Amino acid sequence: MAPELLRCSQSEDGPGYGLPVDLWACGVILYILLSGLPPFWHRKQHLMFRMIMEGQYTMTGSEWDDVSETAKDLIRH
Repeated sequence: MAPELLRCSQSEDGPGYGLPVDLWACGVILYILLSGLPPFWHRKQHLMFRMIMEGQYTMTGSEWDDVSETAKDLIRH
């Protein structure tokens, strides 16, 4: 769930669904395609939502060894 949608669910002032949500989803899909893992995961949902809101993810580990810096940069931006 995109940060914009989480903000919207927490208050009525959130931006809701729009282009930023689509772009965020593209980044998540690309992350999964390149690494085989989700960028945000925690067994406790509220902690996973916090990771999403704060943009806490890593690109470390052997699954990232063969991924180019250009591809990683695309995910970051």
